[in-house]
Amino acid sequence: MKSATWTAFAKRHLIPELGGARLIGKLVIVPNDEWVLRAITPESSNFSASLFCLQALALPMYVPTRHVYFTYGGRIGALGGKAEMWWDTRQDQWQETAAAQAVREAKQFFADVNGPAGLATYIERRLLPISPRDPNMREVLAYSQLLAGVDTAVASLNEAFVIASEARAPWAKEIVDRISEVRGAISTGQASAVTELFSKWRDSNRRLLHLAD
Repeated sequence: MKSATWTAFAKRHLIPELGGARLIGKLVIVPNDEWVLRAITPESSNFSASLFCLQALALPMYVPTRHVYFTYGGRIGALGGKAEMWWDTRQDQWQETAAAQAVREAKQFFADVNGPAGLATYIERRLLPISPRDPNMREVLAYSQLLAGVDTAVASLNEAFVIASEARAPWAKEIVDRISEVRGAISTGQASAVTELFSKWRDSNRRLLHLAD
């Protein structure tokens, strides 16, 4: 999908249906709490320039990242439990049908993941049964539970540390180092120390991803 086509489609058909949403690059960002970015973005087909699908995603801004990724969310159609849906910009009424389906499915998903507590529940119910030893997922789950004040958050953090340590990969070491930093904040005995660390990472992500106001 061409950039101009996406911009026109998003402004006319998505943003009006997602109260307070704003367009930054390829992301239609939905208002939410300060911690979880929720957005809709297009994905073009490798086989035809006119074919595209839409992705709804939730990005935990309190976990350092260098890019937007789609682990938490999915393609419209599949997000609602059916086959993923693709649209062709050469067909009549593609804007209306794509927008209606995307808004319907995305609104439900966004309601489920509006904040760390919702994202933690989503991970536990939908993703961990499939990938119980994924270090990245375990890290996000632990931090989400810490922010949400879940009683088992520290135990979850310790489990994430063990799983990441056993992964023995360069990228996994980054997770181990971050968890060690979070543990250090917890050891101060000041709840604000953990929140301040997550706030620092969130603000850094905003700058790196060009999302800062």
